[in-house]
Amino acid sequence: MGVLDWSKKSVSLITLLFAAVAICDGGNVGEWYNTSVMDGNMITVVYNITTDTSQAVRLTTISLDANLSQPIFVSVRQGRHITAWTIPYVEDGHAFLEVDRTLCPILNSPFNDNSSSLIHVDISTSTTVNLSFSLLLEYVRDYQLSLNTTVTTEVSAPSPVFYVFEYPQDTD
Repeated sequence: MGVLDWSKKSVSLITLLFAAVAICDGGNVGEWYNTSVMDGNMITVVYNITTDTSQAVRLTTISLDANLSQPIFVSVRQGRHITAWTIPYVEDGHAFLEVDRTLCPILNSPFNDNSSSLIHVDISTSTTVNLSFSLLLEYVRDYQLSLNTTVTTEVSAPSPVFYVFEYPQDTD
């Protein structure tokens, strides 16, 4: 049996802890947030939103610098829910540099936690090259559907669209 040299292991652990530096910034709903990210740092953008169960927000993420060998990782935390994707987003052999997601605050309402009004968007990459990206968080209009109302929208693999519909009491 060999003797463990803990001094080397603790230095490696300390290096590992300080390698992932998180840069936090506040985002504004309805305004583009533009910056860049590279290996060794993670950008966290925190949005403080005001919604009720009839509203939702939509996050648009774009990076013209990301590619299959240098992807950007996006993780979104909202209350007790988390969703994640990469840019480029790959579906059926096609790579998309823009990814949109609807974040549904109604999912958080059963928990009654105050954190549901905060949305944390974490951006990271494993490449040593600076990759620029842009974020836009917007309120979704007409998120709650009603009977006898027509909705026209465009959807794609990287940009699905969701709505909420509450059935009337007298519906079977």
